[in-house]
Amino acid sequence: MCRRLPNGLCIRQTSEGGYVMGGWTLAFDSALMISDLHSLHENDALVVKMDSAGNTEWQKCYGGSHSEGLVDIEQTNDNGFIFLAGTNSNDGDVSGLHGPSGTEYNTDLWVVKLDNEGEIEWQRCLGGTNWESPEFIRQMENGNYLVGSSTYSNDGDVSGHHSMLNGTPDIWLMKLSPEGDLLGQQCIGGIGTEITRDVFFINDNEFYLAAQTDTPDNSGDVNCDVFAPGSPLDAEVWILKLTDTTTGINDYEEIEDQIKVYPNPAKDYVEFNVQGSRLKVGSEVRVVNLFGQEVAKLPVKSEKTVWDCREVEDGIYFYFLEIEGKRYSGKVVKRGK
Repeated sequence: MCRRLPNGLCIRQTSEGGYVMGGWTLAFDSALMISDLHSLHENDALVVKMDSAGNTEWQKCYGGSHSEGLVDIEQTNDNGFIFLAGTNSNDGDVSGLHGPSGTEYNTDLWVVKLDNEGEIEWQRCLGGTNWESPEFIRQMENGNYLVGSSTYSNDGDVSGHHSMLNGTPDIWLMKLSPEGDLLGQQCIGGIGTEITRDVFFINDNEFYLAAQTDTPDNSGDVNCDVFAPGSPLDAEVWILKLTDTTTGINDYEEIEDQIKVYPNPAKDYVEFNVQGSRLKVGSEVRVVNLFGQEVAKLPVKSEKTVWDCREVEDGIYFYFLEIEGKRYSGKVVKRGK
């Protein structure tokens, strides 16, 4: 029996005082008694559940016939677990890979939800036909998940990449439902290299990203002084504060009975139609994406206001306006760019 390369990359304390560790392993390991590998020549994701004294309660390998590497894991609200890994398999436990399997430069993110015994409840591959690098996954109080990564893709699940021509990665954020459905995604960056490392939540609405950038000043989303542009060895710390507009929306009243919005879903244009002269002079319809970034500010000059959405990426957007002193909000889906 050979003993080769078991690597623990993250560990979290669980609600009952024990621990869960995640990482990857290669080949049969007699010390850890790992015998359920999916390939003897490629990495599997590895999860080990321990009690408060460090005794192993269970351990499992997850993956396919190619390579998986787990980078983050945490306990979920239902006392199960969720982990984030990278994969280039499309068999075994893995399905939904974007692009051909087994290629070095086609790695998807792999999100796997486990029950409290380590059995898979659901799994999802996220990415495009190039390379995605996993960084973190966090469950929010409302049960949704925020996934942080870097991407070289601009297809599949990924849209809005800032530096495809330069061949450098963007930060890529995704929001998933408790069942693993993709609720939204956002590429953040400029013409250089942007990588996120961690996230700090203020609440479900607001969070900070710890990142790095070497993009020149005022390119794309980078709007700060960069003293070593274009040099990965001298990349600089980049701190971002983002607002998630899919939560906290109860601060606004539902708008459906106050305004007609059509078509919804929309492809090219969205029309906002308010009946009567109920809007104040100078009113605006403000449209934001899932992460609170403003994509349109539309001055209201008549009962009908049109948003030209041909240049925005497919996804979910929220709009806000004020009618007779009350603030209202709603949702519109852009589909079919």
